[in-house]
Amino acid sequence: MVSLLYNNLRYEPDETYESKFGHLAEIFTNCRAELCSLFFVYIKEVHEIFDIDDSLFDNIIYTIWIMFIREALLSLKYYNVEKKQWDEGCRSHLWLIVNYLLNNLVNGQEIMNLLVNEEKKSYKITVNKYINYYKSCNHKIILEIR
Repeated sequence: MVSLLYNNLRYEPDETYESKFGHLAEIFTNCRAELCSLFFVYIKEVHEIFDIDDSLFDNIIYTIWIMFIREALLSLKYYNVEKKQWDEGCRSHLWLIVNYLLNNLVNGQEIMNLLVNEEKKSYKITVNKYINYYKSCNHKIILEIR
């Protein structure tokens, strides 16, 4: 199976990653970079470098995911609904990851709740604390897009 995949993805002379995958190349590159940074969040030794108390480990992971999900939701302003495409490619990877979280829920867990106040033109997002779920999704996405 690996050799079959390798043969199908082999580069021809004068081909580059960008020419092989077109506009998806940037999205996958950004997605990989983001997922790798999220992966390091789960390694306690990384936290030890900064002398962070172990009792804060889950809160730090949770806070990082809140910031990430918030950034992904804010990136939706760059999505053109009429054209069904992103106006700014460097943002689409954020939504790709959050969309994966939303579409791979376990036992009906909700990762976030969105409360929209149309009068005030505001919204409130509540992100649920499913540390292990985020971690497992992070690993699965990395394996799927490698």
